[in-house]
This record gives sequence, structure tokens and C-alpha cells, in this order.
Amino acid sequence: MKFRKHVQRMAWLALAVAAAFCTAVAGGFVWLDHVEIEQAGYRVTGWEDLGQIWTLSLDEYLERRTGLPQISGGYWRPVYALSMSLDWLLWRNRPWAFHLENLVWHWLVVVGLYVLGQRLFETRDDGERLAFWAAVLFAVHPLGVHSVTWISGRKDAMCAALAIGAILAMDNASHVRARSLRWMALSIASFLAAVGSKELALVTPLAGAILLWRRTVSAEASSSAFAVSMPRLAAWLALCAAAGLTILYRISVLGGPGLGATYPAEGVAINVGTFARLWWHYVACVLWPSEPLISDTWPIARRIGITEVVAVVGVLLACAGLAYATWRSWHVADCLWWYVVWMLPASGIVPLRHLRAERYLYPASWGLISAVVLLILEVSRRIAAVRKPPDPARSPTGGEGFGPAGRAVTQGTAVLLLVVAIALTALTAYWNTWWRDDGTLFGRAIALDPSFVEGQMAVAALAAERGEHAQAVDRYRRAIRQAGDRSAARYWSPLVAHSNLGLSLYYLRRYEPALSEFQTALRYRPASAVAHYHVGLAYFALEQYVEAADSYRRSLAINPEDYLCRSNLAVTLLRLAQVDEALAMLGPLVNERPDDAINLGNLASILLLKRRFAEAEPLFDRLVRLRPAEAVHRAKLAWCQSHTGKAQQAQQNLDLAERLDPNNPIVGTIRELIASGR
Repeated sequence: MKFRKHVQRMAWLALAVAAAFCTAVAGGFVWLDHVEIEQAGYRVTGWEDLGQIWTLSLDEYLERRTGLPQISGGYWRPVYALSMSLDWLLWRNRPWAFHLENLVWHWLVVVGLYVLGQRLFETRDDGERLAFWAAVLFAVHPLGVHSVTWISGRKDAMCAALAIGAILAMDNASHVRARSLRWMALSIASFLAAVGSKELALVTPLAGAILLWRRTVSAEASSSAFAVSMPRLAAWLALCAAAGLTILYRISVLGGPGLGATYPAEGVAINVGTFARLWWHYVACVLWPSEPLISDTWPIARRIGITEVVAVVGVLLACAGLAYATWRSWHVADCLWWYVVWMLPASGIVPLRHLRAERYLYPASWGLISAVVLLILEVSRRIAAVRKPPDPARSPTGGEGFGPAGRAVTQGTAVLLLVVAIALTALTAYWNTWWRDDGTLFGRAIALDPSFVEGQMAVAALAAERGEHAQAVDRYRRAIRQAGDRSAARYWSPLVAHSNLGLSLYYLRRYEPALSEFQTALRYRPASAVAHYHVGLAYFALEQYVEAADSYRRSLAINPEDYLCRSNLAVTLLRLAQVDEALAMLGPLVNERPDDAINLGNLASILLLKRRFAEAEPLFDRLVRLRPAEAVHRAKLAWCQSHTGKAQQAQQNLDLAERLDPNNPIVGTIRELIASGR
């Protein structure tokens, strides 16, 4: 019966997840999904990638072929990348399938938290209800939107599910040696997979210590079968060792344990005040749900004012309360410690690129949610006990032996929690709809926070995709101005902003300001092959071919395999009359992409000018097959055929070229050359 009850509750949890996030399935790829998934930026596409995914940070992997210099530390999420690679292999460009898998991962997190709650609160009479309702409210809370609705947010759910699995496996270690070793191995494997999904999992040993501590308290109070044991302690120490080895690996392979970020301000006091305000913002997001923001803008404290003092004092009082609850061994301490441990990286201890991000609350929010549910159930039990004392014969500890009035209070509490769950479900289902496409997502994000720089840049990029480059220029310039405001912390890429602004100016034929923006981008990333390439584009458009060739060569020195850069350099060399060097470059390009009509035409034309008719003929023959309506190519083919003994075919092609374009002067010149035998 007990097993059946657990299965039923897991089914209810699955229903809660489906109800809250069913609207997410209709969404598409948005934001970073395009680069990381669709464009294979953080997917494994070959054996070389399979090796690099374990040794390069996310940034280095994204630009592994474009010359990004070595950086210290950074994001490292190979397990997440492998998950997306497998999904793409299975589903290709079908976002609904990715969304469904995200829902499965979220359900695994919810079930894991339900089981964890049962173990943490097993000594309470209402422990089962507490664990269930806390899991339900976490399952439908709007804070899950970033981690569940957003496809690339899967890293949060994977990290949480695997980390919770590691804690539960650690807790399953027993006195039976073989079984203990199996659970310990599973715990370590699950932990390493969690860390490979997101760096947040490094706090897993601390989170596991919460359950270990509760087992210790239970052992002192009773002879529980699940009391603390040496195998559990050994499994926990193994987790700590695995975390230490992971940090050492990051230092040795990635160059550092950090995430490649800095603190928002230089002064310690200013940083403390800024993070204290942010800490209370996160608490409010859990306790008073509002629409999740994707903006990471957060105001930096200019000085230690009354707001900062109140925030810091509030944090200190909260810490004192937590210490007291821990000393008294109250279960609410377990809940609050869970929140504190998982929020440690976002509390100012570690510098983060995005100072504020509501997705940091996944899975930390379960701790505060559990604390609230615990307090509600505790108040309900006390009210019920006042109205009708419990019957010791039915429940010696009190809680299930209440009379009709007491049971009515208990049922009323369940109705209250159900109403809250339904309300949160409705909010989450509605807010999911903003993630259906980039235009909707970032339009809403900017409406909620106009200072969101990444949002402004995303809207500008959408305008550029539509060909509305004047609007894109205005958006990019607005974003760059906002990024210059030092009163708030935000993440943005100067390289991307100035490069994209330069491209929009380039397409508007405003080449000089475009060159200026490309050069600004290059100053931010001197070793970027793309930045050098863009500078070369602008120089070429300004007919400064020497400078263009130099820029293209610098780009190729960093990324020798760049096809477009090699092609543009070959064309530039032709403009500089360096025909032999251009010819040497065009041959491999044509072999690499035989259907590239531009390079094919340039190579064939050079061979024609050098009177190497036999070599040029098959190239022009391929060109007229690719572009049958192109009169000049057909006339040049006729010229080649006239010198390779194919006079009849030459005449036919020349006549057809004249019919295609009777007034073309090049066709007329070629007719004269053929007639004169030249």
C-alpha cells in the first residue's frame, strides 16, 4: 500500500509538471538556442569535438575555429553539450521534442526533491504531506520558466536532478559492503555528471551534509533504521573528494576554477551592500512570485546608504535565526540550509557574469518553499489541536487523531495549498508563452526592463535579419550607450555589439563608420579572426585593397580554414593585380566547393587571360550549368572551345550568349576575338 501511495503521488507530480509547462512545448528555439544548438556552437559534431568538449571552456569551444584566445576558467558543461548533441541526432530541428525532454528532467528533479523531503522530514507526523506539497509547489512555481521552458535552460534541471540523485545515492549507503560500494560509485558518477552539466553542482557535498546532519540528529533521538552510519559518512567524504578533484581538473585544464567574471565594484563594502539587496530580491521572487525576468541588470550601490544597511542587517538577523534553528534541530533549519547552500555561488562569494539571474533559484527555491509549507502545516496543526486535542489512542504523537473540527482544519489547509498550486500553475503556463520566439521574448523583456542590454542587442539582430538595418543601427547604439552606464551591473559582449553595428552600417553602404566600429571591436579582441575579417570587408568596400589584404591575412593567420576569408583575399589579390598568388589560392577553393560560382568564375577567367584554354573550358562548362542564363560565361566557354578544336560547339554557345544578352559588350568582344582567331 505504501509503494502504491508513492507511485500515485509521483503521478500527481507528473500531472502538476505537465499542467504548468504544457504551454512551453509550443515554443521554438530562442536566444542562445540558435548558437549553441541550431548552429552547433555547443554540440559535438565529430571526433575532434568529442575530445575538445572535455578540455575547452564553453567560450573557447564556441569559437574554437575563430581564434578566441585562451582564458582562465569559464563555463564548462560537457555533459549538457552531449545531451543536446544526442537530442539533435534524434530530433533535428524539432524544438517540441527538446521541450518534452526538459519537462522530463524537471519531473525527475521534482520526484528527487519529494524523496529527499520524505527522508528529511520522516520524523514528523506530517512529513509525507510536507514533502509532497513542497514538491508540488516547486513543480509549478514560475521560477522554473528559465530552466524548463527555455531549451538551453536544461543545464539547470540536469544539474539539479543529477546532484539530488548523488545525495540520495549517498544516503542509501548501508553496512553491507558490496551494496555500500555500489551506492557510493553511483553517487560519485551522478555528482560528476551534475558538475559536467553546470558548475553549481560543486555545492552538492554541502547539500548532502544537510541530510547527513539530519540523520545524526535522528540517531541521537531514536534508533532509526536510516540513522547515520560510517558507510554514509564514507560516501559523503567520497563526494567531497570528487568535488576537490573536479576543481583541480578545472585549474589544470581550464586554467582556473573561476567563471571568467569580476565583481561589480572594487570596494568590499559596496559589493556587500549590492549583494545584500540582491539576496532579499531573490527571497521575494520565491515568496511573492512575479513574472521571471531574463534581464540581468542590477543597480550597484553607489554608497552604503540606509537601504544597504537594512539589507545587511536583515541578512545577519536571518543568519542568526538560522543558527538558532539549527541549534534547536528544527526541521525548518534543513529547509533554510538547502536554500543557503544552493544560493552560495550567487551570494557574492564567486564573481558571476550575470550578477542577477532568477534561474539561480533552481533548485534553491525548494528550500524556502518547504519552509513556508512547513510553517503552514505547523500552524494548521496547532489550530487543530486547540479546537480538538488529539486522541492519543489514534496518534500517540498527535497529528492524525484530531476530531472532526481538527480534521476540517487539516483539510482546509490542503485546500489552501491546492489553490496556491493552481494559481502558480496558471501564472507559469501563461508566462511560458512569452518564450515562443525571439521577437516575443525580447520585446517583453525590454518592456519589463528597458535597460536590458542583451535584449536591446537581440532586438537589433532581429531587425538586421529582416533587412531593417537603419533600425538595427539605432538599437545597437542604444545598447552600447546603456552598457556604458556604470551604475548597474550587466553582462554584454563589446565584440558582438560593435561587430554587429558595423555590419548593419556596412549593409547601409556607410563604409567609413562601419570600419570604425570593426576597429573598435578588434581592440576588444585583437586575436579574433572574425574581427580582422570584418575590418578587411570595410577596407575592400573603401577600395583600400592593400589594407584589406593585410586584414584578411591576419584573419587567416588565426583561422587558416576560413573559406570566406580565403575567397575574399583571392578577389582582393586580383584587384591588386597579383594574379599568380590569386590563382594559387583559387584552385584549392574551387576543389573545396566546386559549386561556388564566384570562385569558379574568377579561377576560370584567370586561366582564360593566361590563355590556358584547355584548363578553363571545363570550369566554364560547369559555370553555364550552374548559371545557364549568364551570357558572359557562355561566351567565354565558346572562346575556350574555339581554341580546343570544338568550333561547332563554340559557335552554338556564342549564338546562344548573344540571344541571352544581345547588347553585352563583352560578348561582342569575344565574338571579334574568335573571328580573328585570337
